[in-house]
Amino acid sequence: MKLPCGDLGIALFAAAFLSIGGQATSGNDGVVGGSAFEPQNGAAVDPRLALPATIDRVLKSEIEAATTSVTLEQVLLRHPDQGQLIVPRIEALALAEIRSDGPRERFVIPGLEPDEGQGNSVTLQSTPDRVTLVTEFPGDSARVRFSDGSVHRFIGRFPFADIVTLFGDGDKNHRLTFAILDELGMVYIRGTGRAITTAEGKDTTIQLGSSK
Repeated sequence: MKLPCGDLGIALFAAAFLSIGGQATSGNDGVVGGSAFEPQNGAAVDPRLALPATIDRVLKSEIEAATTSVTLEQVLLRHPDQGQLIVPRIEALALAEIRSDGPRERFVIPGLEPDEGQGNSVTLQSTPDRVTLVTEFPGDSARVRFSDGSVHRFIGRFPFADIVTLFGDGDKNHRLTFAILDELGMVYIRGTGRAITTAEGKDTTIQLGSSK
């Protein structure tokens, strides 16, 4: 039986509220209401592959020559100051690779049924008193959508009902990042952190990414 992602999202934030007594806010500290969890309809242009017209031509050539998420990660290592341009492209390429080739060895939280509507990207930051939605990269929006193609980056501890608890500890260029995909569930795409799964009363820790 599949668990609707909307229910998972409610369980995630309910768990956060109950455990830390906090509130979810947007990056500018505006309270995010129920509409943040509703599927959003309407087409939108994916900005993650766009490069500004003012970009240095040598850097542009280097970025465009990296046609896989792995090679683009190497470009990021060489140009850590260009994360605003490179990180969204890595996310877009990783999504395309998973759609084409499947998750392969990536960590997957299966059995989730995405909501209808347009996907989006956002960073979620958990602190002792609240969960904050942060728009860190071009194309981000301060709403949590659990629809196909949505990209969620995690900072701190996030319990997903009784399924798994995620701990994101990467810097801005290496946030623990998952995508929600039809027929797959929640798929790890990049970044550093760990996942703790619970089955039959036993916890298992899975390290994700290398330490940054």
